[in-house]
Amino acid sequence: MVGARSLQFAWFPETVEGVNATTVYTRCVGKDPDTSQINKVPTPSSPFLSSASGKINGTEYNVRVNQGRIDLFAKGYVDPEIYFERIPNIDFEYTMMGVLNRIQDNSMDFVGSATRLSIVATLCFPSDDRVDANRKLIEFCSLPIEPDDARDLSFQFNKRKQILESIEINRINKYQVEETRVMAVQVDGNTGAELGSSLVSEASYSVLVTLDYNTVPTGIKFSSSEQKIIFGELARELNNFAPMPSVSNIDG
Repeated sequence: MVGARSLQFAWFPETVEGVNATTVYTRCVGKDPDTSQINKVPTPSSPFLSSASGKINGTEYNVRVNQGRIDLFAKGYVDPEIYFERIPNIDFEYTMMGVLNRIQDNSMDFVGSATRLSIVATLCFPSDDRVDANRKLIEFCSLPIEPDDARDLSFQFNKRKQILESIEINRINKYQVEETRVMAVQVDGNTGAELGSSLVSEASYSVLVTLDYNTVPTGIKFSSSEQKIIFGELARELNNFAPMPSVSNIDG
């Protein structure tokens, strides 16, 4: 199993008039959301037009509808009452293919035509320590660097590819070493004021590989049926590369 810190499907429709986050959530996740909200007058603190969220078997899903875009996010659910040393991951392929299959099986006509589509996955490769994480990243990227000497490593490139006639995609791949520490924070139940904090775990290290695969903007409008096909092609590219995301493994 390839673990993912997060997964995102994004539509850039011509208009979001008549699009409700609850409908997107139900069609793409397969169940009704736990909570939903509609903002008739968006504010800086709540800029979305509608939102919906819920948790299913350890995965938290969130849908946001904003002017010009629709986003569906999936990530591991963190229960604040349960001790954990690492941020939880989700099963990348299982989660992505589940959403994709529901997009392809259900009517998504309410989205209307879209000018861009995107799937973004942040894969997570846990490491024993900083040097081990550096070594993984250096191997992925074929960098001429010694792992013992490096800090704040990151590497990014984009390799475009034509997937269908007249449709080209960006394949943006970003690699970085993540260092995390888990803190426990005590909060006053009445006022919400922080009462104190303590370190729960020592530093843990991972290599994060963010794959942002999206259609190159050309002004072409994709119909609902075309969106299903394009999402399928984006997912296929991600599935082919994710198990071993080495720079040398990406095809033309």
